[in-house]
Order: sequence, then C-alpha cells, then structure tokens
Amino acid sequence: MKRSEHQSDSGKFITLIYLKCFNLHLQLYFNKNDNKNKKSESSKQPSPHVLKIPEIMKATKNLNESFLMRRGWFGDVYYGELLHGSVLVPTAIKRYTRRRGPTDSWPDVEKQKLYALRHPNLVSMIGYCDDDRYEKEIILVYEYISSRKSLNDHLHVLSTPLPWIRRLEICIGVAHGLEYLHSAGVMHGDIRSHNIMMTESLVPKITDYGLSGLSLAYRPTAVSIPLRACGYVDAATINHHGGLTMKSDVFSLGVLLLELLCGRPVLDYSCHGDDPQRYLVYCAVSLTMLEDVIDSNVKDEISKDCLEDFFEIAKRCVNESQQQRPDMAEVVTRLESILTLQKSHTNPLQDALSVKMLTYDDLKKATGDFSRNPPFGETEVFLGWVELEREKLAPSKEGVGIAVAVASKSMAHDDWLQPTFVRSGRGELHGQLDHPNIVKLLGCCKSDGDENFLVYEHMQRSLRRFIQGDDGLEPLSWGHGLTS
Repeated sequence: MKRSEHQSDSGKFITLIYLKCFNLHLQLYFNKNDNKNKKSESSKQPSPHVLKIPEIMKATKNLNESFLMRRGWFGDVYYGELLHGSVLVPTAIKRYTRRRGPTDSWPDVEKQKLYALRHPNLVSMIGYCDDDRYEKEIILVYEYISSRKSLNDHLHVLSTPLPWIRRLEICIGVAHGLEYLHSAGVMHGDIRSHNIMMTESLVPKITDYGLSGLSLAYRPTAVSIPLRACGYVDAATINHHGGLTMKSDVFSLGVLLLELLCGRPVLDYSCHGDDPQRYLVYCAVSLTMLEDVIDSNVKDEISKDCLEDFFEIAKRCVNESQQQRPDMAEVVTRLESILTLQKSHTNPLQDALSVKMLTYDDLKKATGDFSRNPPFGETEVFLGWVELEREKLAPSKEGVGIAVAVASKSMAHDDWLQPTFVRSGRGELHGQLDHPNIVKLLGCCKSDGDENFLVYEHMQRSLRRFIQGDDGLEPLSWGHGLTS
C-alpha cells in the first residue's frame, strides 16, 4: 500500500473517532439539560398542603357534629375552614378510620399522586394530614362543593326535575371523569350515585377516587362491601372474591346509566321475586323489559333511536364478562353521539318547561330597547332574542339564540304577572302546556312601573297573513286551510 493511501485511511479513522466523541458529548449535554428542565418543571408544580391535627381540629371545631356533612363507606366528611394566607377557605375534610390490622401508613407518594389529578368532573384534593402523633386515621382535604348534594340526593331524596338531556350530560360528565382517571392509571372501585357530587349548576364531580391504594386496614375488601353498594359491583367481584379492576368501574358506570334512565334506586326492594341488588341489570337484558321501568318523568322525551343506542351501550357496560365490556374512551364517544342524536330530535324550547321570571333590563337587551317589532305588525309585541342558560332565560344578541315575542301590558293581564301565578298556579300550568298548535309561554316580567310583559316563542306569520297573502307570499289554499 502506498504511503499516501495509508495516511488517508488513518485520517478518515481519526475523523470518525472524533465525530463519535463529539456526538457522545452532545448527547450527554442534552440529556443533562433535559434532566434539569424536568426537575425545574416538577419543582414548579404546586405541592399539596400538609396539615397537622391541631389545624384539622380547629377547622372543624374539634370534629363538631354540626360540621358533619355526610357519613361514607370509608369514613366521615366534615366541613372545615382552613387558613390560606389571610383568607379562610371552605373545604371538605374526610377521615378514613382504621378498620382492622396492624399500623400501616399510606405512602405520601400515593397522596401526592391523587393531588396531581385535576379534571372538571373530579372533586379536587387540596391536601392531607401528616401527623406522627395520630396514626389511627388518614385525613384528606378536598375542595368544597357548596351544594353539598350528591346525584343520589337529586334522584332519590329531593326528586329534582332532571330532563333527559340533562341526565345524558351527567352521564357524559361522569364518563369523562372516569376516562381521565383510567388514563392516569387510577381505578375508582366505588362508582355509585352517592359518590357523584353535583354542583349548583348540576355538573357532576366524582369523589372518593383512587382509594384502592389505601391499606387494607383502612378499606374493606370485596367481601365486606356494604349492601347498598353491591348493586354497582359485578357478580365476579362479589361471588368469586375477584379483585376490582378498571372494567369493574365500567360495570358500575353501566348501572349508574340505568339508574339515571329509570330514576329508581339500584337496590329496589319493591321488585317481588327478583334480586333487589341486580334488578336494574336484569332489566337491561332486553329493551322491552327496560322500557317498562323507564322514569315516567323523561320517558316521553327520549327518541326511539336514542333509547336504543343508550340501551346498547349500557347493556355492554354491565356484561358479566369483563372482556366484553367497552373501555371508558368508547363509552364517552358513544354517549356524546347519543346526546347529539337526542338534541337533533329535541325542540330547543323543550327545556323551558315552566314560566321563567325575567327583569325589565333583560327584556330591554333582548328586544334592542323594544325597537324590534315582529313582521306580523302587532304594535304591542316586540321581537327579542334569548338563550337558555342553566335553565334560565338570558338576553342575547339579535340573531343569536331563540327568537321570542314579547307582549306588552295591554296584551298581558296584571294578575298573570303576580308571583303566585308564576310559582304556584296558573303560570306553571301555562308554561307546561306543550302542543304543536299552541304558542308556548316561556316567561314573564313585572317591572317596577306599570309595564308588564309576557314572553312567547316567536311565530313568523299570523293566520291572517297566510289567508290574505299580504306579505308577498302566495295566499293559503283551500286544501291547506282545511288541514291547518
């Protein structure tokens, strides 16, 4: 080999070694910076509030019974006000009482994992109590839900009117919360209407999640599940003492879907000859059986194809075979499509089932300061635009929301505007009159002055204009007149 060729090969080899070393150096440099960035990001994440027993006792007035909000499977929940800076923050403080076994603490890493979970459909954890002098209990601090009402309260205690679309939205909210938990590797293990807190605006928030990480000294096993919760747990877990899984959560959600559809408790002792714990699940065997137990308050609101789809996904959720159940992502997708389907069949005014009180300022905004008259030319009727917000009528911009006809004083008798009419008598009756051939009364207003108003759904043309055809359209034919 020639000398020049040998030198050339040596040069290439040295260059290759240099490049590899340079690449290794860059790799080490970027890995080091990535680790620094990760550490800095983790250090920016807020930490849970770690409290001592004296702080808990002070917040709850020494666990005063008057501060007790509810008793639960795992422990009791107290209202408490904790000092954050100079501000007292309302919280829900839950005590997890030791049931049996030796002293066994719950690792702080598990509590911090729960604290990191944040979702609109979860009751957020604020902090926990860590006090070596008080080892018999675990105390967690959660955000305070001011309504203090669970889904069970609304369905079976208060009998809160819940239209079908609202019930679907609750189903979707719970499913979203569970999907988020499962994506974070967290199983709930106790989904039931008691553990779904409801905000003032009826947004569902899941509580008691992630407690499967508790020591057996603090949580019951599948064998000791309270009777009232058994209806939400699949037979494999109860009969064969199998462990709870994420598919157990899917089963529990399926039962919750049936509970919202039927409006009856999961444990129904009125069903003669049937297992009260499994009654709703048995009804999901066939659509015909299920139709017999649907809540009469919503039965007429549900479209046929929506009911069929809802029945299908609920039935799959409560399948005895865990492998045959869908995952939460699929449940969310199906429920959202069912809601869209139902809305396509629902009159946008259907939610306004009773007469709503509006203020004079609301009507001024809705009608453009009473400047818009409907095209049928009534001088005492004004065209307005409103939106349904949290089951209330709110003024909207022209062309946005629902068109309404606002009738002024001479068309609205004073006695119709009295509070007794609206809240407890004829107004409620008029507001619930719902027929294709009746103009629906939506709301009313009694101003401080002499002017009173009624708010109706808006109709484009009066019969007079149809008959005479005086707005440029063809007059109504005799055939159409007979069928109308």
